[in-house]
This record gives sequence, structure tokens and C-alpha cells, in this order.
Amino acid sequence: MAGEPLAVLSCRIPATEAGLAELGPWVDTLCARFRLAAESEYALRLCLEEVVANIVMHAGAAGTPIALCVRLEPGSMTARIEDEGAPFDPTRAQPPDILPKEGGRGLGLLQCYARAITYRRDAGRNCLTLTLAR
Repeated sequence: MAGEPLAVLSCRIPATEAGLAELGPWVDTLCARFRLAAESEYALRLCLEEVVANIVMHAGAAGTPIALCVRLEPGSMTARIEDEGAPFDPTRAQPPDILPKEGGRGLGLLQCYARAITYRRDAGRNCLTLTLAR
């Protein structure tokens, strides 16, 4: 059984471009509160921005809430992202072999920076969990 997290920070943002803009200041607060090293901050910010941007642009759930929760654990961070968009399991998707000039790199970046990626669909919500080093 896992122990208590060292710290937890959560927020809800709308699945809109304005919501995506709210993500940066929230991550700034989180990184300052958790006192993350620069490498950990970069990885967390990149992964959260990729996931939230994909929800906003591709999930077909404009304006519905995206719930974010990051837990600081000894030696790791766990980020949980939940949305009401179309089902999409990134653990089963393959990054394209040939990438367009812009975009299409999100899955590869998640796989690069996350120690573990889990997905489940629960009560009409996508529930994605990323475990990252800290």
C-alpha cells in the first residue's frame, strides 16, 4: 500500500484555449510549492501541456472541465488528468512514423518523460495517470 503523498495540488480548467492558458500559471505555482528541480519542472510542464492541448484540440469536449491533480511522492510525481472527451487511450496509440512539420509528437514526448503511463475510462471520463521522476 502506498504511503501518504508529500504534497498534492489540484485544479479544474475548461477544455478551451483559455483553459490551456490557465495551465501555465498553475504549473508555476505547483513547481514553486513542490520546489522541483529544473529538469523535473520541464518534464512535468511539457507532459501536462501536451495532454491538455490534445484534449482541447482533439477530444470534442469544448468547455467541459479538465481535472488535474499532481501528487509529490518520495522520488516521483504522479499527475492525473481527467476529461469528458471522446475515449482515447494513449497507451495503445502509436506515434506516427513520419511526423508533420508541426505537431504529432505528444505521444513520443509522454513516453520519453514518463516512467509509467496508465489509462482507464470511468463513468464517461478519460483518466490518464503519468508517473514522472522528480
